Amino acid sequence: MSEQESPPLRVCGVNGVNGANLPRELVEVLNEQDRCVPLLDVYPIEEQDITVNNIAQALENGRFFYDFLWREWDDDEECEDYAGLIEKRIQLYYDIQDGSIPGPIGERFKKMLEKYRNKQLELIEYQNSIRDDPLPVEAVECWKKYYEILMLCGLFKFWEDMRLR
Repeated sequence: MSEQESPPLRVCGVNGVNGANLPRELVEVLNEQDRCVPLLDVYPIEEQDITVNNIAQALENGRFFYDFLWREWDDDEECEDYAGLIEKRIQLYYDIQDGSIPGPIGERFKKMLEKYRNKQLELIEYQNSIRDDPLPVEAVECWKKYYEILMLCGLFKFWEDMRLR
């Protein structure tokens, strides 16, 4: 490595963590680099001590929850049986994993989930690009994007109901 090249940095900033529990040197490096990533984008290096392995497992559990079980509209709806809804989503996950739902159909579900996430991000970016007083064409486009997301939400509800699969 030449003198001008610096070695790749393998640390990242984490928001919402008590800095008193981190080594002082790490906090200084993080502050100097001014780097932040979402917590679920952190991947601990394997073959570390048991504490790091436990953190890695907790992060994987969080990723599974947010990637497969939780939906953005869960916060918007009043659900009397949220635990039952999560059980249905877990069952859907296992049905896809064990082949009860054929591979191509399971892939279609995963693509639909990815499409939903992309449409959600697209809507947020579009809303952020609109100034305070939107033009009628901008409002119509925003509603189109919103209703496209609502249609995908309805399709997910069909997938989650085992009677309708």
